Amino acid sequence: MASGPRRVGVVARHVLASNAVSADQDAAHYETGTHFGVNPDYEHPIHLPRGGILSEEAEPPTAFPQLLAEAAKNFPQDIALAAEKPVPAPESPGVAPALPWDKWAKWSWGQYYEDARKAAKAFMSLGVEHFGSVCIFGFNAPEWMISAFGAMLCGAKYVGIYSTDTPDQVQYKVAHSASAVIVVDGMEEFNNVSSVIDELPGLNAIVLW
Repeated sequence: MASGPRRVGVVARHVLASNAVSADQDAAHYETGTHFGVNPDYEHPIHLPRGGILSEEAEPPTAFPQLLAEAAKNFPQDIALAAEKPVPAPESPGVAPALPWDKWAKWSWGQYYEDARKAAKAFMSLGVEHFGSVCIFGFNAPEWMISAFGAMLCGAKYVGIYSTDTPDQVQYKVAHSASAVIVVDGMEEFNNVSSVIDELPGLNAIVLW
């Protein structure tokens, strides 16, 4: 690499951002001590460079819900999420017509934030506590992200479950995370969870999107 400041290419709209990483101050600084925890209220320290564009002074840490709120404020009508649904019926085996873009279900940044806030309030009413957990069991969808932000907005964690997990694996993950609510994306996932519901005394609700 050529001498001088090191640079990193950011793959986002072809932006090339300077990243003056040097051995003295611009690399992340790690204090001595343990850097992990298992308690629900454990706060992981944020490791930042002492200087440079990624230092706390230049770019203070920001939580994801705050970023969503800012996007909703600055771009309330811009499309944030879209999903091809309702899915058209297959025309023949292996032939599925595409839904026109103007028929897709869409969420603007403003709607995204509002629905996440509603989800957070719903989770709290269903017993999700501060530092608690919400499981999300389903395929990639706008509702997955709304549920995740809903969990964060009520001060909880979101726990993703693989769509291929068996009932035993789901039971373990829901119980181990002490989730009070699980959000699922279809009857197959609902039946998966309900088949082990007697082994999940801490689960208050199954929410189907």
